[in-house]
Amino acid sequence: MNGLIPLVGDGTSPDELQDLLDALGKAALPICLALLAWYLLDIIAKWRIYRKASEPGWKSLIPVYNSYVLFKRVWKTSCFWAMIVCALATAITTTLGLAGTAQSVMTSLTTFFQLLSLIISIMFNVKLARSFGKGVGFAVGLIFLNPVFMLTLGFGSAKYVGADK
Repeated sequence: MNGLIPLVGDGTSPDELQDLLDALGKAALPICLALLAWYLLDIIAKWRIYRKASEPGWKSLIPVYNSYVLFKRVWKTSCFWAMIVCALATAITTTLGLAGTAQSVMTSLTTFFQLLSLIISIMFNVKLARSFGKGVGFAVGLIFLNPVFMLTLGFGSAKYVGADK
């Protein structure tokens, strides 16, 4: 056996492979349950954030639309559309770059759109913090530990004070 993971055809017995699969299966269940619990907490926190911002909580459940609504509440929708354009442009330039079409140009464009998206995301988190009366420190928390700080916004005493345009 070469390496840490046994490979089929390298002399590994079926029993050893089954033992490996059993161990992975036993480790996966607690991880999946923890991720599910975290995801449910995230849904509840976002629901509460939307309610604090005078939006129906169900709007937080619909992918893409939930981001549009939050952008509308804390910043402006044109920035949401800029994020969508950046995501699409990144996907297109990445695909074209992988296909071999002007690879260095496509890589540069992909990097540009990813950086632009990152800048908009950072600015959005600052606007989100300010719209709930929080400062730059909280915004840094939203940027680096988003799920934890979203829970804090949802379950904490923060009140929606309006968009900081």
